Amino acid sequence: MTTAAAILKFAAMRICSPLLSLIDSTVVGCFGTVAELADLVPGTIVCDSSAYVLTFLGISATNLYATALVEGRPDEDFRVLNNALALEVLSGTMLAISIYFLAPYALLAFTGSSASDVSGGPSVCGNSGSGNLPYLQA
Repeated sequence: MTTAAAILKFAAMRICSPLLSLIDSTVVGCFGTVAELADLVPGTIVCDSSAYVLTFLGISATNLYATALVEGRPDEDFRVLNNALALEVLSGTMLAISIYFLAPYALLAFTGSSASDVSGGPSVCGNSGSGNLPYLQA
């Protein structure tokens, strides 16, 4: 039987990524330039889409763990958790390294060659845009 707290925890995990995207857009929109706000979309697409590649690890680990738990093999479920954790840490590290080095090329393919011509534009919230952090370095 599921409780309201379990459902709330599951729902909270599902809304974290869109909520963080909204927070990013709000902060960059108020303190950055229009060009920096436009830079968020391709960057978010590249990072979020690449993270979905590893979704199969969580699904398969959950399936293997539940099977071992139902069959009453405590040594098997512990082994599944250890192997899944090691594989997910390794895969996540490799994904982070590949995003770090390949993201500029992916963003260039996504936005086209004219994206390098865009310079800082007017600010959304009245800031001049000077001294802002580079929100997307490509």
